[in-house]
Amino acid sequence: MVTYNNIRRAGEVHRQVRSYARQNIKPGMSMTEIANMIEDGTRALVEEDGLESGIGFPTGLSVNEIAAHYTPNAGDTKSEHHSQLELRV
Repeated sequence: MVTYNNIRRAGEVHRQVRSYARQNIKPGMSMTEIANMIEDGTRALVEEDGLESGIGFPTGLSVNEIAAHYTPNAGDTKSEHHSQLELRV
């Protein structure tokens, strides 16, 4: 059941994960490393519990010419030192 407190909690998780990502994403990291770091942080903060609590959507990453909603596959090594990265958590 969605409650006001659940919505506030989700907003706080988003704020913390976004702040953590800003501090920890470094040039040369692969897209998979970035996505895993963000999703692992989200899982920890929401205390993942099957369908009761977890990640609703995969992390969306966009680099340079990729318009939006790119999610890396396992083993994806795409990263560039001078890239523009957009993050959707």
